[in-house]
Amino acid sequence: MSGSTLLHHDLITAAARCPDKTAIIFAGHRYTYADVARRSRSLAAFLQRHGVERGDRVAQFLDNGIDFVVGVYATLMAGAVFMPVNPLTKADKVAYMLADARAKALLTQAALADEWVPALKGAPTVSLTLVTGGEAPAPATVWPEPDAADPTAPGTIDRDLAAIIYTSGSTGFPKGVMLSHLNMVSAVRSVSDYLGLVESDI
Repeated sequence: MSGSTLLHHDLITAAARCPDKTAIIFAGHRYTYADVARRSRSLAAFLQRHGVERGDRVAQFLDNGIDFVVGVYATLMAGAVFMPVNPLTKADKVAYMLADARAKALLTQAALADEWVPALKGAPTVSLTLVTGGEAPAPATVWPEPDAADPTAPGTIDRDLAAIIYTSGSTGFPKGVMLSHLNMVSAVRSVSDYLGLVESDI
């Protein structure tokens, strides 16, 4: 971790150094670091081709799983800011967060359509919606299959925003906490050191 300055650099480094090592086990499938990096690069390139630029907010309204992980890394590789939205969040609060952050894109899943379809009506800045796990009602688009495309280097620096993480909003409207790459890389280093994590850990 010592050489990383951006949050996604560790994935890129791991994919180059140990491409065949398992990174994620999800729904009975094993995904290597090379798999995750390839999927992330491909999605990042797709996001850029569809107008996502450095500093844009990309919301992720997804269950935990491979698509969420790929969505986070793809967003960072595109130079954008990832914004996780709890999949239990109701439409009114989803709409509020999308509008409050001025989200440019939404990565989501078909199973949550009852919430994100109405939420989009209150989020005029969202120009791209990608849907995994089923049909994508217009104007949404089905999540693209990974290909060999690479994103254009966006010029991200460590003081750029990496994430906006919203509070639950249990006592009112959610509040967004803004975190830079430097904030998050420092936190990862601190937690890794505290827990004594090593490469052989699973």
